[in-house]
Amino acid sequence: MPDSNKPARNIPPHHSLSADIPDRETVLSALLRETDRVQRTKDPLCIILFEIDEFAHINSRLGAEQCDQLLCSMVGRTKRLLRTYDLLGCPGKAFLVGLPGCSLRNAVMLGERIRTEVFGPCFNVAGELIYLTVCLGIASSHGRSPLVVLREAEHALNRAKDSGPDSYQCVYEGLGAFSVDPSGCVSGLSDAFIGK
Repeated sequence: MPDSNKPARNIPPHHSLSADIPDRETVLSALLRETDRVQRTKDPLCIILFEIDEFAHINSRLGAEQCDQLLCSMVGRTKRLLRTYDLLGCPGKAFLVGLPGCSLRNAVMLGERIRTEVFGPCFNVAGELIYLTVCLGIASSHGRSPLVVLREAEHALNRAKDSGPDSYQCVYEGLGAFSVDPSGCVSGLSDAFIGK
């Protein structure tokens, strides 16, 4: 009989089948298809990478079974914010949201909604209230290779993590970046990176 207090596996527990989200191979394949479409249609495509702050500590404290429940609940909340054709997957340690036809401005606004609406309210796991925060990195494709855009989003995510918990960074080379204020207004800024 499995021990529910046992820490989750060393691989990211985001890969749990019960979370019902695609793995790295499926995510990259979908992004390649979307990139081909973007190159033909010139429509926008944005990527959000997000990672739960201090997840290793939460993982160790809750154990595999309860941590899996927590992740499934988080995935469910996130899916409710997405359109039917958006992509939610886990290509590595971080979760990925692919947003076809979404401008960088709207991607930043969605990132802020993930931060406040998915991670703002507490999670109830086996009667215990768990509060989580998240860091996000946001990048725009403009028809470039998904691997290049993923690297940019990872770099933005790392900058967000360096700046402290519950923050985001956004980048789009050549077009500046954007920030979101609490009213939902988005302002263009001249820096290559910007965040909260």
